[in-house]
Order: sequence, then structure tokens, then C-alpha cells
Amino acid sequence: MMRQLILVFVFLFGMSEVLSGQFDLEGVIFDKQHNEPIVGAQIALTESGEYTISDEQGYFKLYIEKESALVSINHIGYQTEFFEVTASTEYLKIGLSVFVDELQDIVITASSIREKLFNEPSNTAVLTQKDLSLGLDETIVPYLNQIPGVFMHSGALNTNRITIRGIGARSLFSTAKLKAYLNEIPLTTGDGETTIEDIDLAGIERVEVIKGPASSVYGAGLGGSINMSMMRSPYQKTTAESQFSVGSFGLIRSSNKVMHGSDKLNIYGQYSFTGNDGYRENNDYTRHNGVVNGQVFIGKQSVLSFLFQYVDLKAFIPSSIDSTDFAEDPRQAAFTWNKTKGFEDYQRTMGGLSFRQDINKNWIFNISGFSSYFDSYEVRPFNILDENSLRYGFRSTIRYQSNPTKLRYHILLGAEYFNEAYGWNTFENIDRLGEQGILLSENEELRTNVNIFTESKLSFSKRTFLKFGLNINRTRYKYTDLFDEDLIDFSGKYAFKTMASPRLALSHEINKQFNGFVQISHGFSPPSLEETLTPDGQINPDIQPERGWNFELGFKGKKIKERLDISASIYSMLIKDLLVARRTDDDQFVGLNAGKTLHDGLELQSSFSVLPNNENVSLTTMLGYTFSDFRFLDFVDGDADYRGNKLTGVPPHVLNVGAHFESEGIGLFLSGKYVASMPMRDNNSIYSDDYFIMDAKVSYNRTFFKRLDVQVYGGLRNLTNSTYAGMILVNAGSFGGNAPRYYYPGLPINWYTGLSIKYTFLPKALY
Repeated sequence: MMRQLILVFVFLFGMSEVLSGQFDLEGVIFDKQHNEPIVGAQIALTESGEYTISDEQGYFKLYIEKESALVSINHIGYQTEFFEVTASTEYLKIGLSVFVDELQDIVITASSIREKLFNEPSNTAVLTQKDLSLGLDETIVPYLNQIPGVFMHSGALNTNRITIRGIGARSLFSTAKLKAYLNEIPLTTGDGETTIEDIDLAGIERVEVIKGPASSVYGAGLGGSINMSMMRSPYQKTTAESQFSVGSFGLIRSSNKVMHGSDKLNIYGQYSFTGNDGYRENNDYTRHNGVVNGQVFIGKQSVLSFLFQYVDLKAFIPSSIDSTDFAEDPRQAAFTWNKTKGFEDYQRTMGGLSFRQDINKNWIFNISGFSSYFDSYEVRPFNILDENSLRYGFRSTIRYQSNPTKLRYHILLGAEYFNEAYGWNTFENIDRLGEQGILLSENEELRTNVNIFTESKLSFSKRTFLKFGLNINRTRYKYTDLFDEDLIDFSGKYAFKTMASPRLALSHEINKQFNGFVQISHGFSPPSLEETLTPDGQINPDIQPERGWNFELGFKGKKIKERLDISASIYSMLIKDLLVARRTDDDQFVGLNAGKTLHDGLELQSSFSVLPNNENVSLTTMLGYTFSDFRFLDFVDGDADYRGNKLTGVPPHVLNVGAHFESEGIGLFLSGKYVASMPMRDNNSIYSDDYFIMDAKVSYNRTFFKRLDVQVYGGLRNLTNSTYAGMILVNAGSFGGNAPRYYYPGLPINWYTGLSIKYTFLPKALY
């Protein structure tokens, strides 16, 4: 009997030892940029080959018979991850990074209903971290200019104007009539002005550009939207990186960042500095950027995200010059701006907090709050501007997705509330020498913007679906004249009519390599502050937002014969109540709804792998082409009739070409850009010159001890040393008998070089 008891005890003890080494591994796989579940990811044991697949919610469960194991996670469009698990491993939350060679398969946020880029029924463009590393990261200008349909004028690092399909081309000194977001936080002001050039690219992992009014959930702007996503850490890694660059015209740039990723926390921190003496007179530039971005994973179904960003910038302003100075000495600044040593000095702080709850398999809830503060002091020849703004708001969505059936239905409902208190004072610039004098004006404007939106997706089959969206907007301005000395009160309120903007789009996957789409969408753009006021400062009650319809047809192809990715679309956009900012003095403009424009265009983009399936050598060529036929249909300004004329400030042809070579750590990137001449006045009497510029970058990467990555790089920009206008001022005025100042000179041939060092603290199993 005793012997039997001993045998039972030994058996039970042995079984407990065996069972103690067995466990179930559970977790969820998601796109780490958008927290969207990844369906069909393969979770495999590298030793035995056993695997499982993530479901519709990204969830997986895998039985492991040992105390520890090395696991791999892979999915088309994402980088494969390896990590070690043990019996003590808790519920995993694994974020995957985009694999840029499978760009068409990544999930995008154009509609907030998860969709692969390949299937999205719009010509949305994506710039990845790899794209943003093919040059120097002190400005986003060359990267946006690679995208067909997008043209970014650049007069200086702090003077830019982005146009998308011709929208915003008539803005004078800044970007207007499109929207921009950073991690879902609005960067666009209450009156539609957008500044993204001071966002440091070293911290950006992805940029999505939605062209035209193709997204109901991001404001239905006529120009579209630019959605930027901050860097996040790779899974189960802690990384420290430092980068330093120098270049022509006194360029100094440094960036230092740390990041950490785990099942509980993903956090990213960065500080960077950019300094430049400038190519022109009065062109010095300094910028400090600090950012902290992170996620806290709460339980199995909740994520808390946070973002804080700080920008401190001081930039002197050379302004535009006339045709004679542009031809003879483009390095000079405008005389009055150089005399007064004009500059802008501002600080911008922004923060946001968001919470996501996966309520169950069908319902997902998001809510976020944000706030930002802007404080600026600008010395100008005609006066000194002191301005500040405090913005705050929230954004919330709830999304329903049906269970997998033959007919699937998704619907998203959301709201965005935005409030901005903007104050500005002007002072006398004594003798135009930059010394502050008496107060000339004191003003305040409250701007309130409410968007209610919905988007739904109905799948008729696995290959065909229909999307419907609707954005309802209400915008109000309240202007208060606080200046009492003139004994005139120009205060007033103005609210635009409620604007409803629908969208209908159809997508059909012809086969695994080709997809076609068609869409009809409506958009609008509210007027800016200057456009809502008369020259004497009164509210202009007759001004209305621009509005229009967009009709578009396109197709996408991926990995055609394992070599070619291509996308193309043709569109026609009719704009009504065209806003015209007519200059009446040095610092006075009046807004007019002057007529209609027709925007017909074609966009083509492709990449071709010359050496497919070669593990040691990669050679890819790129081509992008934009054709723009934009004309005034009905435009009468005073006694002038401009019907039939070409739209000002938009080149009819833009061609981008490039080649990227990589082999054993050596990288070479060549790019060329041709820009056709464009009209600079509404009467089409004056055109800019066409130009072609080339850039080149070479780099060498080496990894030591699996953890230390070192890269040295250098580049030349404008290899052809072309003379060109980096930005033009449309319809430039002429005052005091001086010639109109149309031109912001582009940079001549210039160089840069740098060093990057990154150390990754890998798990022991991966050493």
C-alpha cells in the first residue's frame, strides 16, 4: 500500500513539473500608429513552427508546452517582430510598425473606419519614416512636393504655402483652406490657417495626405487634410538615438530621442534644435522642439494616449523681392524688411489626452481633449504685431462594426468642438527701425467651430464596398474692438450658415493586384480673419465660405509582376463663392466672393522595383506626375473680367522622378523635380519661369553587436544650381512707385552631412 502511495506521489509531482512548463499565450496585435487591430497576423513559435492567426479584434491564443519560447509575429505590410515569452508572461499588447515595401497594405486613417490604402476609395498619399529619411529632416517641403497634386511653396523655413489641387493657391503668406492634425489634435486655427513647418520631422513616423474633400471625419475641407502621426517605440525595445548635421549657410541641426515599448507602456521623448544663418540677408533662423508622446495600456480593452509638444522659434524675415533684384542679386532682402530687421518670435505649446475603449467585439469608443497656446511677437516695416491665442476642444467617436457575414456594415458617429480666443495688438514701428511705439489697435476674436460627422461602410462582398459620409459644420466669429482712442467701436458677431457636406464613394477590388474607385464629395473652406473684415475693421456681413463639389475616378495597382506599384486618378472640382483677398494697403486686405473656378486634374504615381526578390541589392525607381487645368469660370473683380483665365499660383505640370539604391548598408537616393511656369496675376499677364532641380543623398549604415546602429550621410541639393522661385506672391501689389515684389528666391546648390547613432536595448533572447 505504501509503495502505491509513493508511486502516486511521484507521478503527481512529475505531472506538476510538466504542467508548470505549459501555458496559454494570449494577447492582441495592432497597428501601433493607430491602435487598430490587425486581422490575420501570424503568431508562430520559431522552434516548432506551430502558429495561430489573430482574429477580427487582433486577438490570439497559442498553447506553449515549454517554460519559455521565442515567438515571431508577422503580417503583410508590417515589420516582423521577435521576442521571448515565459510562463509568467501576462496578456500581450503588440504594436507592429509599417513595412514600407508593402505600403499599399497598411491601415490608414482617412475615414477612421479601418481600411487598407489599396482599398480606400480616394487618392490618399502616405509618407513613411523611410520616405522622410531620404533627405535632410529640417523641413517637410521636399517630401510633400513628391506627392502628385500637392505643391508647397517655400520662401524660407518659416514662410510656406501648401496647395492641394489648387486649393489655397490664393493665400498670401501662409497655408489656408486645408486642415492638419497631429495625433488627432487640430493644428489648424479657428479661421483656417495651418502651420506644420515647425513640427520636427525627426519625431514623425507617418504623414497621410487626403486630397480634396475626401474625408467627412476631418472637416470636409476643400483642400483636404494632412494627418501626422508621432513616433512610437518598437515592441519590447528601449532605444536611445542621437543625430547631428551641418551644412551650407550655417546649418546646424541636432536631434536626441529616447523610446521604450512594453505591454504596459509605450513612450517617446525628443528634443531637437535647428539653426541656420540663411541664404539671404535678414534670414537667420533658430528653432527648439520638445515632445513627449505615449500610450498606457489599461487592462485588455483600454488605451490612454497622451501628447505634449513645445516649439520655440525665432526667424528673421527677408520677404519677397521684385524681378530685377531676383535676377541680379537674389540674396538680398526686401529693403524695408532689411532696414527694420523684421522677424517673428513665437512659442507654441500643445497637449492632448485621449482614451480608447473596445466595448466589445462590435463597439469601439474614442474621446480626446486638446489645448494649445500660441504667443507671438512680429516686427514688420509698417507696424509691430503682438498676438496670442488659446485653443481648446474635444473630439469623440463611436464606431460599430458588424460580425463577419456575407454582408458587412460599419458605421462611425463623431463630433469635434473647437474654441479659440485670439487676441492681437498692433504698435507703431518708430521710423521703421524696429522700436515699439504707441498702441495702434487692440483686438480680440472668439472663434467657435463645431463638426458633427458620420461615415458608414457597406460591404457587398469581400471585394466591393460603398462608403457614405456626411459632415455638418457650424462656424461662428465674435470680434471685439478693444481700442478706445479712435472713439469708434467696430465690434460685431458673424455666423456662417450651417454647412452640410456629403460624400459617396465606391471601391471594387478587381483582383489581388488592381482596385478601382469612384467618388463624389462636397467640401467647404471658411474665410480667414482678414477676409471677414472690411478695410476699416468692420465685420463684412456678405462674406461666405468657399464651397464645391469634387468628382473623381481612379485605380490602384500593387506588386504587378512583383515589380510595379501604381496609382492614378482624374478629377473635376467646381468651386463656388471663390474668396479673393484684395490688397488695399501695406497691411490691409478685403475679402470678396468673386466667382467660380473649375479644377480639372490628373495625378499619377508609381514605383518600380528593378531587382525584385533580391535579398542583397535593392533598386527602386519612382515617378510622379501632376496635370492641373484650373481656370476661372466666373470671376469679375471690379471692372476686370477674368473668365477663362488660368488660376494663379498653380503650375500646370509637375514631374517628380527618383531612384533609390541599397546594398550592404550603402544607400543612394537621387531625385529630380520639374515645375512648369505658372501665372502670377489673375489677368495672366506675368508668368514665373519653369525650372528643374536635382537632389542627391548617400548614406552608409553599420550595425555593431546587434544593438548599435551607426549611420553617416551627406547630400547635395539643387545639383543643377538652377535659379528659381521657391515661392511666389500672387497678385503682388505696387506701392510708392516701387515694382511689385513677386519672388522668394530658392536655394542655389548646397550641401549637408551628418552622423546618427542609435543604441537598442534588446531582450536577452535576441542578443
